[in-house]
Amino acid sequence: MQHQHNHSHLNQNQMATTSPFEIDQTFRLTLEHYGKRISIEHDHSDMHAVELVQVFYRLALAAEWQPKNIIEAFREVADEYE
Repeated sequence: MQHQHNHSHLNQNQMATTSPFEIDQTFRLTLEHYGKRISIEHDHSDMHAVELVQVFYRLALAAEWQPKNIIEAFREVADEYE
């Protein structure tokens, strides 16, 4: 037997906070560049830093930056923070 909850007295935000299984866990990053809108989605929001950098890399590739330039930029930024 399936149990159903009546949430008719709750607004949309209250429903999202009361039921974690209904929250959209998708990670979405969007770049608007030279009139183009590029979005990359990842199936979960709790990603590791390496996954986040991979998403940034893919987004930069989609925006037509050259792979070598992207990698050099990542290294330059990393060096600034070491």
